[in-house]
Amino acid sequence: MPTVAPSIPTTLDTTTIANEGALPLLRLMHLVSPSLPIGAFTYSQGIEWAVESGWIRTADGLEGWLSDQLHRAVAHVDLPLLARMHAAAGANDPAAMDGWIDWLLACRETAELRLEEANRGRALAELLVAWGLLASSEIAPPKPLSPWERGWGEGHCDRMSQGCDFPIPPLPPGEGRGEGGPADIRMWKPVLARSQAAGFAFAAAAWDVPVREALLGYAWGWLENLVLAAVKIIPLGQTQGQQVLRRLTAEIPQLVAGALALNDGEIGASSPALAIASSAHETQYTRLFRS
Repeated sequence: MPTVAPSIPTTLDTTTIANEGALPLLRLMHLVSPSLPIGAFTYSQGIEWAVESGWIRTADGLEGWLSDQLHRAVAHVDLPLLARMHAAAGANDPAAMDGWIDWLLACRETAELRLEEANRGRALAELLVAWGLLASSEIAPPKPLSPWERGWGEGHCDRMSQGCDFPIPPLPPGEGRGEGGPADIRMWKPVLARSQAAGFAFAAAAWDVPVREALLGYAWGWLENLVLAAVKIIPLGQTQGQQVLRRLTAEIPQLVAGALALNDGEIGASSPALAIASSAHETQYTRLFRS
């Protein structure tokens, strides 16, 4: 029997591609790109001092340092707060976003870490304007919270006991502002300029990036940036750095799942080694990085 070649469509069904989440995925890749002009490459978050002091000397030492931070501060502070920021952006609630930023900054244990958050936040806020996600418009009242969102602070534990894996719902289709219109710059820009995490969450929500995927991308971007910094500082070979990145990347999905399951009262972490390294870096005599 002769074989029949499969038919190949001659036209591209763009609606199907969009429904499969191609554009939100591409937007997320844009957000986590190291080429984003927000200065991420200028920060080492204490690694520069840790290398000079002898705390980190090898690829194994770097992997242990980053794994500790990933499982502590990132998994128990950055990621759960980022999820709440994503929900605040989706609800068009800058007041709630401001409150989550206060919480995040309170968990940044040194002046350098707080300054990094603010400097990158200001740069990202300007980029949001350039992208058309923020623009001058009539100030609209915040979108009313759904019963699901109103229960976030105190009721999601019960929802989880009823079989819910993740307490934050995905942004409904069509709710993103990036493809459908900007948010008001007067309401949002001063808030988002305080924190790069807030700007990231805002852009992700505006571009219909689901919260779980946004957290995965944020954690991976954080990890890649610090691996690249360490490769320059220690120094390490590029291959060694990529091996560290590959191994630690495998831990991210489980940490994101755990972060999405945290109650408000469970958010927080102490990283004494990071705090010491970051504080000492402020007066380090010779340095290439800003933190």
